[in-house]
Amino acid sequence: MFVLIDDERNMGADIICRTPDGAKEVLWDMQGKLYVLGIDHDLGYTETGHDLIKWAIARGILSNTVQLVTMNPAGGMAMALTLRDAGYITNDGLNFVKGAD
Repeated sequence: MFVLIDDERNMGADIICRTPDGAKEVLWDMQGKLYVLGIDHDLGYTETGHDLIKWAIARGILSNTVQLVTMNPAGGMAMALTLRDAGYITNDGLNFVKGAD
């Protein structure tokens, strides 16, 4: 299953979240069930994709597989660093997998 948090694109996702509040609801409801989470940085709201990643990590509900789909270089770097700090590994800086605990 592919869940996308993006205010504009669809990218063939099974579930699309357009708002931060909608994304939080889906992440909470789908915890443990997500296969791949695609996330954009700029969501058209004050709250960003980076904020959502930090929110989900703090609650232990972030998918084990995360794909960054942002066109914002600074936002993407911030999200990547947060994922790395949380134990996610990557070979390309865009696709992250939760490392062994």
